[in-house]
Amino acid sequence: MKAHEVMKILQISRSTLLRWRKEGILKANKLPSGQYDWDEDSVYALINKGEKRGVYLYA
Repeated sequence: MKAHEVMKILQISRSTLLRWRKEGILKANKLPSGQYDWDEDSVYALINKGEKRGVYLYA
């Protein structure tokens, strides 16, 4: 997940995003290009207050 997507979902600034990465609130993997790939599970866990994200199929 890209940084701008995370900032839009969480409605936070770039400085908050980077601070939360340093504090370990959000997880990110550093790519060889120097950019970060943000972990979707940690983003949605923050939104859902720690509950796991469920997948539901309706027919």
